Amino acid sequence: MTRGHGLTVIILLGWSIALLSGCGPTTAPAPTSQPHDLLQATAGPTSTPGARPGATSVSQATAGPTSTPEATAGLPFTPEATAGEQAYPIYDIGLGTTWDDRPMAFLLTELAALNPADPAFEQQLRWGWGLLYERYSEVEVLELILSWEERYSMIFDATVSDWKALTAGQLPWAAFWDRLERQLVDLETGDLYEGSDVDAFLAELATGAVPSERPTLPAAPTPSPTRLALPTAGPAPTRPQPTTPPGIVLGATYEDPAGFFTIDYPNGWLARKSGSEMQFRADAQGNTAVAISLQIKALSAQALVDDFSTFFSERWDNYQEVSRETSTISGYPAVWVEQTYSYDGTPQHGLLVGVVRNRVGFLLIAWSPEEEYAEREPYFRAIVQSLRLTDFPEAPPYEEWSSYKGEHLVFHYLPGTWVARQIRSIAADHEQAFEDIVRILDVDYRGPIDFYLYTSEESFYRATARDAGFAIPAGNEVHSQWYAPDHHQSLGHEMTHVITYWTLGEPSEALFGEGIAVCLDHSGKDYRQIGADLDAQGQLIPLAQMLGDAWFDYENAYPVSGSFVCFLLERYGVSPFKEAYPQSDLEAALKQAYGKDLATLEQEWLEWLRSY
Repeated sequence: MTRGHGLTVIILLGWSIALLSGCGPTTAPAPTSQPHDLLQATAGPTSTPGARPGATSVSQATAGPTSTPEATAGLPFTPEATAGEQAYPIYDIGLGTTWDDRPMAFLLTELAALNPADPAFEQQLRWGWGLLYERYSEVEVLELILSWEERYSMIFDATVSDWKALTAGQLPWAAFWDRLERQLVDLETGDLYEGSDVDAFLAELATGAVPSERPTLPAAPTPSPTRLALPTAGPAPTRPQPTTPPGIVLGATYEDPAGFFTIDYPNGWLARKSGSEMQFRADAQGNTAVAISLQIKALSAQALVDDFSTFFSERWDNYQEVSRETSTISGYPAVWVEQTYSYDGTPQHGLLVGVVRNRVGFLLIAWSPEEEYAEREPYFRAIVQSLRLTDFPEAPPYEEWSSYKGEHLVFHYLPGTWVARQIRSIAADHEQAFEDIVRILDVDYRGPIDFYLYTSEESFYRATARDAGFAIPAGNEVHSQWYAPDHHQSLGHEMTHVITYWTLGEPSEALFGEGIAVCLDHSGKDYRQIGADLDAQGQLIPLAQMLGDAWFDYENAYPVSGSFVCFLLERYGVSPFKEAYPQSDLEAALKQAYGKDLATLEQEWLEWLRSY
């Protein structure tokens, strides 16, 4: 379980982007400071002559289902099962870290029995985990990487605490198995199976038949209970198909479970999910690999690559852009960066590539040790160029949408929809809200703001990979769900994020950033009454507990913040609010702007609510 890039633009630019989007926090893992694990070389008997630079593992490929004396020569132990005389091949064994920085040990072997119900299956897995724990008892995760007939690759991760409970008889095998993190990849089709779907697949495969149907997979990278189930694959792309460079053979295909893309990679490489990205590894540790991840709120391939190039340059030693070039991938503009850097003193060489369809970005990162790059580069480029983006008919490219320009706002929508028929009245309502917000904030902002109005959940998701409406303030954009005349987002919330970004600056606290957007959302809601009702129900949140990232932990954070900001505007006017809004130290800013601390203002707000 080597650490992946696992990066999103939200994390890259800090929580303020999530704040300005008008939505909750990202669920993606925190960014790592390097693209992959480069395991530290160790001296002594565990190091194997000729091993990959930076690896602690012992690589001894063996043929057949059992190890031979020749195959295990040089290993620091003899691989034997915990019961009986069965022995298993060890292709690789060593140390690494999980994507969330937990120390782990891994073992790569060949699966001897396919059916999880077969006692031999359990015996081999117990042997593998036992071997890892015996040798690396200080780690937290024990990972088995198993292959079957050079087509299927499986990963079974057990925590050391669960393993100890199992071996002590405190945890039954069935319960232990259910708690494993398990994945299976079909290296020919690219299909990914997880959890109980792995069990069902293996059981059917053990009968001699390849399952005819794929399991039900998550419909989105970050599933949401509020979004309807979406199909796992979209229509065949209609744009030009990629061509593979001469002499390069990519024999395996991976299909994105959410249906956004397919991509090819060489037979024999391992397809492995790591955090928010999918990796295709030439070796078990991921020292040489290509990773792809979806990036939300992507304005262009150029902007996407610029953001990540800047991010990497601040975190990797000796980072340099060797070259830049542009091309098309799957018919969409793409930007390529060849980059070099050092990680833990080891020179690295690779590619950073971005391509964007509507507002979904596809970030591809390839890496290898410097001395291997010349050999690996043609494969990297072939893999990247094989990317095929799905063209969804319900969310065609934005250049195929209709547009309507008002005085300050520009609206984009699909032709033939109810929005197209009522665009003049919709635009007039938004223009009025715009003028009200600018007047209340007392700012000079004239736009324009581009509004993208989506008339179905499917259209919204396929164009943005998001479930909730959002703003991209730096791009002067609002993406809004406008499903029916009586089912749409508020007129002003996301618009306020854009206006305040350009006139007040970026807020340091969601209490103010989301509070002003809620207060000025033009939804017709009375946030003084809503606050009073929450107070009467004992559901108000102490404001001091809502500072920083803790804001996102509370279900009522939006209405509470909106009510508090509405109070500040009504009682003190907008000037002190504007003064305090962008300051990094909110408590100090409140004392400077209002002459009072947060606790005093909160008490006044509560009295305001209780007198309603």
